[in-house]
Amino acid sequence: MRSLCAVLCLLVLSVAASAQGGYAVSKGKIMDLETEEPLTSAFIGIPSTGFGTSPNIDGAFIFQFPNINIDSEVVVTCLGYETKRFLARNLNAD
Repeated sequence: MRSLCAVLCLLVLSVAASAQGGYAVSKGKIMDLETEEPLTSAFIGIPSTGFGTSPNIDGAFIFQFPNINIDSEVVVTCLGYETKRFLARNLNAD
């Protein structure tokens, strides 16, 4: 099983979070860094709330969730890859 660690390096570097109307909006792209192929079957979400999204055919996604969930656990999954977990507040642009 491949690790999402390499995939999430791109995700974390390309994510931009901002507050709009009480919501945090994260944008990014989920790709396999070795093959540079988009992971269109991936899912990013906050399981405790039911908020989540999947990337489009290019691997790009927009994930909007209430600011109240900023300390919630975010889970990124993709068939054939190891699941990655981190806090929503870590979805910040560098």
